[in-house]
Amino acid sequence: MKAILLLSVFCVLSLSGLSQVNDLALDSSTYGDFDFYAMEHPTGFEEMEYSIYPIDVPPFLKFSAICHNVGTATQTDVLLKVRVRNSETNAVLLNGISEEAFNIQAGADLELRAGTFQMPAELGQYEVTYDVQQDQIDENPDNTKDTLSFEITEDVYARDRNGLFSESLIWSGYESRPVEIGNVFYIPQNMTFQGVECGLSNNTLLPCAVYAKIYQIEFGKGITLSEVAVSQPLIVTQSTLNAFGGESFQSIPFTAEVELTGGKAYLVVVGSNDGIGVMRMGMSQFAEDFSAWTIFPEFQNSTQEAFENDRVAMVRLDMDVLSSVSEKIASTTLSLYPSPGTDRVNLSTTKGNIDELRILSTEGRTIFSKKINSNSTSVDTRELAAGVYIFAVLTDGQWTSQKWVKE
Repeated sequence: MKAILLLSVFCVLSLSGLSQVNDLALDSSTYGDFDFYAMEHPTGFEEMEYSIYPIDVPPFLKFSAICHNVGTATQTDVLLKVRVRNSETNAVLLNGISEEAFNIQAGADLELRAGTFQMPAELGQYEVTYDVQQDQIDENPDNTKDTLSFEITEDVYARDRNGLFSESLIWSGYESRPVEIGNVFYIPQNMTFQGVECGLSNNTLLPCAVYAKIYQIEFGKGITLSEVAVSQPLIVTQSTLNAFGGESFQSIPFTAEVELTGGKAYLVVVGSNDGIGVMRMGMSQFAEDFSAWTIFPEFQNSTQEAFENDRVAMVRLDMDVLSSVSEKIASTTLSLYPSPGTDRVNLSTTKGNIDELRILSTEGRTIFSKKINSNSTSVDTRELAAGVYIFAVLTDGQWTSQKWVKE
């Protein structure tokens, strides 16, 4: 699919430049890189190009672009020039250029590289400009330039460049199987994480319980996944779902901070026992090889299966305290008492009438549901085994959840 996309772009460019003799066109400019065969770059987020980086891990930039000769004559001594500057102060951090010049024949294309650069740990907005130069005078100089931008912020996550472009597919025969979808992160040094954020499509069926999980991932004849951490399930809220182009995220905290070991690769996923027909994960830009995966965990008589995705899932790691949780989860107006309890639990809300109540296990499975049209109710819990449960209520089109302990 990537090859098809590149071909279609090239065809459009060729048609637009048939009348030009000297005409180079720049395409697919990037500063990101991920290669499972050479994970030596110390960024931790290099499996995709991001628009926001946390200050604790400033990016290691690797500059490249595809150059198309859409003119009718060979272009000689073609070079890629790059500049990195702070767009707030106009301070230039780097002026770079390809180490080697190339000749590009008419109708051909070539990937040009212009070195690497480790960004300093300094807050700010930055701009990377790309410019192709050759011996000839380009007759259409506007398409020889490109500009990308990113930020280094105090935010606790790295954000991929694109919002929701598509959503996870419903696989025939897998509709009701538990599913996990996410991306690979290479961790350059020992780092502590508090949770995961995910962006789901507005085609997600509510109520939907999701959880976050981190695997250590190793590659040999196949892939080996070793579970490192898993969160409690959380009910998705309507306000965090995304239409096309949306960038809203749901915060999923771990019950305790998770320390990951430097020099290893981890697969960070968001899963749901409700299945891929209910949880519709948002997908953004094209993924690098081996960097994005869909996992179907062991279920009944089925063994675990893993499939590589061609697009990046809207899943990212949180590196600090989840200060945004209160903003991204509907305000908790649900009261449960007594808690802990035994035979009966009382529920009430100040947000309006409760339309529906669901009780979920800590694995996210619905074990009780009831239609309600009141701002309070009482539930007999004598048949529930001792343990932790999630009470989810639907009020004014929004799902709110809270944990309850049965003694």
